[in-house]
Amino acid sequence: MLKEIIDKFYLDRQRDRTQTHFYISEAGKCPRQVFFKFKNAPRKQMEANILRLFDHGDHMH
Repeated sequence: MLKEIIDKFYLDRQRDRTQTHFYISEAGKCPRQVFFKFKNAPRKQMEANILRLFDHGDHMH
């Protein structure tokens, strides 16, 4: 029960992420990748456990 609630939180938060400006770290990336990310093109959704892992890593740094 609790795991499903946490998973839903991470999946909802992933859907709400929109890029509003250009990051300098993207300067060397593929121009198509940067364009599609900036224009919010549909992409494959990550699994909730991967999102939790990334979030944990963000808090560690």
